[in-house]
Amino acid sequence: MSRTVFILLLLLCLQLPSFAAARRAYTHNSEYLRDHISDLISNWNGARLEATSADYATLNLRNGTRPIKFDQKELRKRNGRYLYMNMRVKEKESRYGFLILPDDAGFIRFPVVADGNFHIYNIDLADENGRIRRPESIVFSDSGKSQTIHLLGFSLVGNPSGRSDVRILDVGTVNHELYSGVPNQLYLLLHNTGGKVSNNLELESLKLPFRVEESNRFRWKLPAIAPQARKTVLIDITPRTPGSGKLSAEVADKEGLSKFQRTLKAVTPPPLPGGSASGMPVPSPLPTICNVAAFYTPRYTTADSWKNVSEYTPGRRPVLGYYDVSKPETIDWQIKLLTENGINTLFIDWYEKQGKPAHPEWFEAYRQARHRKLIRWAIAWDNSNAVNSADEFRRIAAFWIAGYFRREGYLHVNGKPVVLIRQPLRLDRNLSGQLGVCLAEARKQAQAAGLPGICFIAGLTPFPNQKNVDHVREIKFLLANGFDFVTDVVHTSAEKPGDVPGVLDFEEVADLNTRMWAQRRRTAASNYIPFVTTGCNDYPLRRDSAEIIENRTPEEFGKLCKSAARFIAVNKAPFFLIGHLNDFDRGASIEPNSEDGFRYYEALRDEVMTPGTRPPQNYGPTALR
Repeated sequence: MSRTVFILLLLLCLQLPSFAAARRAYTHNSEYLRDHISDLISNWNGARLEATSADYATLNLRNGTRPIKFDQKELRKRNGRYLYMNMRVKEKESRYGFLILPDDAGFIRFPVVADGNFHIYNIDLADENGRIRRPESIVFSDSGKSQTIHLLGFSLVGNPSGRSDVRILDVGTVNHELYSGVPNQLYLLLHNTGGKVSNNLELESLKLPFRVEESNRFRWKLPAIAPQARKTVLIDITPRTPGSGKLSAEVADKEGLSKFQRTLKAVTPPPLPGGSASGMPVPSPLPTICNVAAFYTPRYTTADSWKNVSEYTPGRRPVLGYYDVSKPETIDWQIKLLTENGINTLFIDWYEKQGKPAHPEWFEAYRQARHRKLIRWAIAWDNSNAVNSADEFRRIAAFWIAGYFRREGYLHVNGKPVVLIRQPLRLDRNLSGQLGVCLAEARKQAQAAGLPGICFIAGLTPFPNQKNVDHVREIKFLLANGFDFVTDVVHTSAEKPGDVPGVLDFEEVADLNTRMWAQRRRTAASNYIPFVTTGCNDYPLRRDSAEIIENRTPEEFGKLCKSAARFIAVNKAPFFLIGHLNDFDRGASIEPNSEDGFRYYEALRDEVMTPGTRPPQNYGPTALR
């Protein structure tokens, strides 16, 4: 035997154990799977693992909300970056799976495909720094009901494993306004959760509820999708005639089929009034029974600022397109849509980077906008970046006084320019308890400049999952230290019995909001401004640990706006505050978009417009083509 052959045989023998382990991880043998899973799981906590088939292991969950704990010793022995599962869940039994992380580090969420077929899951355990997170437990369902899961594979692996598994995550139109005779595009958002490239992917079928000029017989090859990758596919369509109904799409490769359905509607282009010189019709502000303000983020100025939204949630594409807030025409369109649906004030997110405003573009674009006089604005100071001295506070106050307070459209309450401070308690700590002194000095600075003072609004920030906390002490402290009003600046969390981390219910959150208004009112009297949540789904930013408020609908949002309008009518607050208007990355937005159209604006409009008013018709730039 030659030396070379001997060395090759020796290396092969050394690799045999790992080859065998890899083979066993994917062997369709329920006895092996039962033993293999038992090694990784230290506490079944009410679940029962069975071997009822020669092909898969059966996991019976008596209550899906009970976490099944991992054996940390076994996890530490293995260097796998991915938790690999090949499992089947019956239809409507599960929506999510969760890996709960130790030491309050959060969770990793993965959507469960509950269609009765086996699907591949490769769950990345690495954080943004590449460190492997060792989960403490796993929850397979948030249904709170007993269920059955069939496992064909379960292991820790170094790389995404198993066959390809492509899913349709979303289907919609690029421009929400789908008009007969006007070209548009469908988008298909696809995701390969498997371990192999999908090279043979085809659009198996696409059925539309109306005729299109191209052809209703769609079937063609789609681009390859790498493991763990997402891809958005665009399809040109031009509806021939109006129509509405179910859109259905099927995507398939040699490994399987994915289906998706949604409602789609094509309408006749609206008759439009004469346009202005810029091409946009002149706004017709809606007469309202109260003032409505909203938080506004000015960070969308470049294609890069829209990257997360366009890649992960293309359905959030605004009716105005991926706009640039540094352009006056963008601001004019926003002013038109805002004022025609009842919003007349914006609180602009404001903070500094290296001593300068982070996003100054909006202010210059507003100054040049044709219709700027129709809307008021003020700054909402996000003081997350520490301000640690009275001198620094005075410098910032001087900047506001010189740069903003006398500008056209700036919001004044009781004759005073308004500033909302988002984290006043943190600011007080940073200033060593001197926040009240700093507010008084800022007012003196304004008076020295010829202004009557400054109206300060304090933003309360409830902690996650707080229930029925009225913040009496905090409110009394803030009012005693010079704030004119208090409000909330984030939604207040609520959890139903049986819920799992990170998934909340909009109806419960909204109900808790209204109950907290009453608590705030008892302490702050007419100095409380009610806050209306717009929900949250920050998947584009946080991916598998996103916070999601489910079941948000225009109807539920409209009910909350109706309650807020009643509240300020009784308690004489200057306005109610919506948050956020356009934070698309965090899914806290009601600005018209591809998925929802104008429904949230119109739900607000219907509750605040003066009785007997005929509101203007809503449309975007697409209608002018």
